[in-house]
Amino acid sequence: MPWGLAVLAAGGILFRADFETASAGPYTPATMNTDFHHPAWSDGIEEGRATIVAAPGRCGQALRIQYAAGEVGKGVIIPVAFERHDALYLALDVYFPDGFVFVKEGKLSGLCGGACNTGGKKPDGRDGWSSRVIWRGDRASQYLYWPGQADIYGDMDAWADARLTTGIWYHVETYVKMNHPGRADGISESWLDGRRVYRNRHVRWRDTVDFAIDNFRFETFFGGSTPDFAPPSAQYALFDNIAVSTRRRPHAASNVSDC
Repeated sequence: MPWGLAVLAAGGILFRADFETASAGPYTPATMNTDFHHPAWSDGIEEGRATIVAAPGRCGQALRIQYAAGEVGKGVIIPVAFERHDALYLALDVYFPDGFVFVKEGKLSGLCGGACNTGGKKPDGRDGWSSRVIWRGDRASQYLYWPGQADIYGDMDAWADARLTTGIWYHVETYVKMNHPGRADGISESWLDGRRVYRNRHVRWRDTVDFAIDNFRFETFFGGSTPDFAPPSAQYALFDNIAVSTRRRPHAASNVSDC
């Protein structure tokens, strides 16, 4: 059954991953296929950049992603495809350990549609779009690829009062609503620990009804494309409680262990 057919029966959830059933240790392609519903491709899993570990500061397990010293674009990407929707929410928890070096920029996943344009492929209104959460230095931002973007590498809009601290869990939510084709009435909106930090209600995602929201990209790496975006030493971040749904799932990330 294509993902999304039973969404209402499942409480509005199209996709969920909490990593509680995986065995601690290396995150294998077989486990990824179970958690991420057999994606068509992936990057970084076979290369050993993902591990299941105990979640610091709270109960349960989390997915640890390793970023190599001196490398850009070397993290993990896993696409999750589903039926088209005109409005969806993405939620996830993320943890940067003490000593994490943010450098200039890195990616933290997002929703997309059609060709899921990234990497300098400016949308033309009839191919695709993407909306990802990123960090720029120690601040969170929204990273949009849409036909009206000012630069070929997308628009980066800083979240309000969203400086990131190490050693704590954050609950990140982001929302996309499609526009009517050719009109700038689409929405991109985000929350950090339940507090709205970003809203853009004038996005022209598309000029056709041939695509909408049909993909979640679990995507995290350092970059930019030039060496000055790379971390000077090996880094890692943790991810947990990932969900794509038709309903908002607000809560603050738990930083208190009740095990």
